Amino acid sequence: MKRHDIFTIHTAPFYAYRKQIILRQAQKLKQVFPDFEILYSIKTNPFFPILQTVSEFGLGADAASAKEVSESRRAGISADSFHELDLCNRLAQEKHAVLPIGIRVNPAFSMEGTEGGPSQFGIDEEQLFSPHAFDDFPALRPTGIHVHIQSQILDADQLTAYYAHVLTLALRLEHLWDTKLSYINFGSGLGIVYDPNTQKPLDLDALQKKVSTVFDAFRPRLQAKFLLESGRFLVGESGVYVTEIMDIKISRGKTYYIVK
Repeated sequence: MKRHDIFTIHTAPFYAYRKQIILRQAQKLKQVFPDFEILYSIKTNPFFPILQTVSEFGLGADAASAKEVSESRRAGISADSFHELDLCNRLAQEKHAVLPIGIRVNPAFSMEGTEGGPSQFGIDEEQLFSPHAFDDFPALRPTGIHVHIQSQILDADQLTAYYAHVLTLALRLEHLWDTKLSYINFGSGLGIVYDPNTQKPLDLDALQKKVSTVFDAFRPRLQAKFLLESGRFLVGESGVYVTEIMDIKISRGKTYYIVK
């Protein structure tokens, strides 16, 4: 590892991250998804020099907490349940305003294309399509959706089918709400290899071709901005943990390293 590739240097133990790997991964995402806004998933690594690096590259932020919002200097409201919708509706009514809002959807499909299951995140798709789902929220105006059901996918066909399902869902919701969505957040999903003996890396060339075909087919019917969360794809392979080995123990042919 070259010295200039390391953000900071400390006495062991410490983590070291290679900036060039992060930039390389970011460029790959831009090539596969040229018409998307890529959001860096801050929860994967909130180390501030990394935030600065992805910001300089022009990426947005996917924030999951108030601190992350503060760090990324981004703000917004995304409802994850009917209770949150109720809270947002009350706030809007107090201010005599109509509040644009994003909806986190728990879809009726899985990443494998089978029936969707229960989730602690999002509003079930079938609840959104009930006839009077928004009758109790007159001060809210849905303007975007967010779908995320699984990470660490290494199959281009599986990801492409997932994107097509989300786009179909978006069109159905536009018809239901009689509106044009301003954004569609496809969540994360792109995986990285942890075990080269059992896993094959995601074929990005194949994914680019397949994704281009799908989105070209849907784009004429949608005006929404497309968002994609980077997940662990940007930084998962960029860091190493450096520590001092205090002792080495061999037990019945297996070696154990005792670290500081």
